Order: sequence, then C-alpha cells, then structure tokens
Amino acid sequence: MFTCRKELEELMGLRHPRKVTIEESNEVPRAAERFFRGLYAEPDKLKRFFSELARETGLVLELLGMRRAKTRDWQEELPAAPDEAEEYLLETAAELKARYQRVSQVEEKVLTYLQQVERHQLFPIEEELLGKWSAERIIMYTKVIDQIALLLKLPAVDLHKALLAHFMGHVLLYAAEDRDGRVWARTESNADGLEKIIHYYLKLFYKTYRYKELGQVEVNLLRYFPQANRDIGDLEALSREQVNAATVFWRRQDRFSLEEILRLLGDFA
Repeated sequence: MFTCRKELEELMGLRHPRKVTIEESNEVPRAAERFFRGLYAEPDKLKRFFSELARETGLVLELLGMRRAKTRDWQEELPAAPDEAEEYLLETAAELKARYQRVSQVEEKVLTYLQQVERHQLFPIEEELLGKWSAERIIMYTKVIDQIALLLKLPAVDLHKALLAHFMGHVLLYAAEDRDGRVWARTESNADGLEKIIHYYLKLFYKTYRYKELGQVEVNLLRYFPQANRDIGDLEALSREQVNAATVFWRRQDRFSLEEILRLLGDFA
C-alpha cells in the first residue's frame, strides 16, 4: 500500500498531531466537466471530415481493385490488342491521379483541423478540480483524475499516488507542527514560495524512497498546472536541514518572502 505521510514528515522535519483521513469521491466539479467532453470543440465536424476521407479513400481502393483484377486477367490471357491495354492503363492512371488528389485535399483539411485543436481549451488544470484538502482530510476526485490520466496518457494508479503525495505536502506544510509546536502563520495571499517548497520535498521524497515513476508523473502533470515558480535550484544547493530551517521560518514569518529568507540564510552560511 502506498504511504507518504510519515515519509514526508520525516523529510520536512514536521509532525502532524492528528490523523489525516483520505477519501475518494466520484464527484465531478462543474469546472471539471470540460475534461469529459474531450479535446475537440467540434467533434461532429471532425467526424464529417473523417467520413469524407474514408469515402475518397474507398474510391481509390475500388479503382485499384478493378485495375488489379484486370491485370490479373491479362496474366492468364493477354488483351486482344496492345491498344486495349494501353488505353485502359492510361485512363485508370489519370483517374487514380485525380482520386489521389481528392484524398490529399481532404487529408490536408483533416490535418489542418487537428493541428488547430487548442489544448488550452482544457488546460491549465487547477488543483481544486482534482481534489481538495483541509488540516485533517484529503478528498480525491477519482473520476476526474482517471479522465486526466487518460487525456495525458499517464498511468492512472501512478497519477493517483502522485496527487495524494502532492495534497499531503500541502496538508503538512499548513497543519503539521514544527519542533516548537508552531504551525502555518502566513496569509494565503503571501504564500509566494508554496509550490516551490512542495515541489522540492516531493522530488526529494520520490528520490529518497525510489518512486522514480511517480517523479516522472509529477513532472508531466506540472506542465499542465497553472504557472508558478517551481525552480528549486537554489533549494537543492542547500542541505535538507537548511531547507527545513528556511521552511519553518517562512511558515512563521509572514513579512518575509522565501527568496529573502534564502538570501539571509546564505549571508549566515
């Protein structure tokens, strides 16, 4: 069974004093309904294009079949005169050229449409569409997660695990206690380094406990999340103990940004 709470607590140097329940829900938030409509804004239009392409391709195959049958007959018995064969081959070659041209035209129309499909009609993915959390509870929207896994071609089981670790990181950062029993003291609007810190600890978690496949899933998923500063190069240049200290100070001190804290930490290093 996949677990991440105790492991993340150990890495973060925090302890949650209460039980965190994990629930799965079949609820589909209204804003997440777009994921179930698929990638195509006009599916019927695209179906008509494919129908047209199938029809034109069928006409080519039909003529090729007739040509093949005729030439196989000539294998057994040659045409009465060379002119008969020449005339037939020239006529069918011209007709094939015309039909191939129509296939190419329809194919170009289909490809143009496919290339114009805007993935941003679906993305970015807001975290609250995949689940929600509080100090003692994590709810996973399983139907939405499974659909996202399908759209992004990610293993659904791995996506569930990666998202659980992500939400657990949020819970611990907000609700877990540091060694002094202190918890989150920042305002929501001043949580500038939140995603950066969580990304650092999740990457460390996947590496430490050898969840390579989950680390790759998270990397792929983050491409579709809203843009946020997740560049953790400056954190990775520090020891884990230094990052833990910076995180604790950052949680307590609302007036300092994470960058300012890291800069102060560097001055005293």
